[in-house]
Order: sequence, then C-alpha cells, then structure tokens
Amino acid sequence: MQGMEWVDVRRSIPYVAQEDDIPKNPAYWLEVLKEGDDNQTEAAKAMLVQFGSKAFKEIKEGLRNPKKNVRLNSLDCISLL
Repeated sequence: MQGMEWVDVRRSIPYVAQEDDIPKNPAYWLEVLKEGDDNQTEAAKAMLVQFGSKAFKEIKEGLRNPKKNVRLNSLDCISLL
C-alpha cells in the first residue's frame, strides 16, 4: 500500500514488551489516538488500519470527536482502509 509507512508498535509504546502483549482491541487504539502523542498516534493509526473493518466502528467514533486532530487521524485511517 502506497502512502503509509508502517510503524513498529513495540517501539512507539515502551511498556509493551512482547508482540502478544499488544492490545488487540480497536477501542484501546482509539483511546491512544485521542491522547495526541505523535509516536503513539502513528502506532494507533497503523493498528486501526491493520484491524480493517473490525475497527470501523471505533474509527467512525473518532470522526465525531470534538478534537480536530482526532477527527483528521480517523479520516486518515478510513482513507487507508
């Protein structure tokens, strides 16, 4: 897929030691997206895109968020699905 650089989530989230420990819940990654930290935001977007249609509900919630950056990041995720 062109236009998106995949992020190694383990580097962006220092407290995650093993790949098996990476949260598999799209709602968790929406919350990370809302926090606004640049490194974690990129990791959250990458994970939401990897979830694909399973994360659409959460991404759609992000479009209704009052924070502009959350709405734009959610829109970015949709464009990459």
